[in-house]
Amino acid sequence: MQALCIYAGPRAIAHLAHQGLQSADIAAIPAAAGGPKGLILGP
Repeated sequence: MQALCIYAGPRAIAHLAHQGLQSADIAAIPAAAGGPKGLILGP
């Protein structure tokens, strides 16, 4: 069982393979307005 599916282009896959996924790599979290995402983006 996989916990996470990553859909990415060749450059992004190469970056992940060499450097892993860091919080600085994430520029946006697309989601519907409001709801649970506010719990992770809050102070």
